[in-house]
Amino acid sequence: MKLHYVFIIIGLLWSEGVYAQEDINADPKLIYAIRTINLNHAYNDEAEEVKGSPYLNNEFVVGEVIYDNRKPVTPVLLRYNIFKDQIEYFQKEKVLELLKVPALQMAILGEDTMVYRKHPTEKGVDGVFFRLVHTGNKVSLLEKLTVTYKPAVAPKAIQDPQPARYLLEPPQYFLEYEDGRTEKFGSIKKMIQLLPDHQPEMEAYVKKEKISGKKTETLKALLNYYHQL
Repeated sequence: MKLHYVFIIIGLLWSEGVYAQEDINADPKLIYAIRTINLNHAYNDEAEEVKGSPYLNNEFVVGEVIYDNRKPVTPVLLRYNIFKDQIEYFQKEKVLELLKVPALQMAILGEDTMVYRKHPTEKGVDGVFFRLVHTGNKVSLLEKLTVTYKPAVAPKAIQDPQPARYLLEPPQYFLEYEDGRTEKFGSIKKMIQLLPDHQPEMEAYVKKEKISGKKTETLKALLNYYHQL
């Protein structure tokens, strides 16, 4: 299987498409960064059967893209590629990727909001997307989604062949504070420790309601209670 990659850079003179017209008095360097598009479109010479999906939703949905000090870009057809951690958009029969620039704040894809944040990665500090699942006046709940690719497995003497597949991993959870700081947690106990101003009340509430597990809806309910205290 061979992959072909096409890179297209579209500069300042592009006046239509996913980005709205910019204020000519704005920083020209920033305009260029925002208007530059990276088309990294890979296609296969030979079709390969792959189970699962790399996307949050396979279909494009109507959404908007929000930048610092810019009008929202809307409407635009968007989807989130979890495997590549990229926001893709569909325009003129082509699939393109939003360039990750410092001015990018978030992309709203139907009912899902993907916020763009600087975050430590294996390559150092890099910009990544989180799903925003709860917003409060003190903290927000972010969810980091990950999809891994498992290659095909050849048949063995007593085992059938296994096709390649995309596997959605359990999400990782983070609290984001008003100052932009984020803290990762892996349990309800750890999350409560990260909320020291109401830790006793939260511990009593969890014990009284017999709350356990680490499902997204459970964490959202706990933070709703926290913000009422």
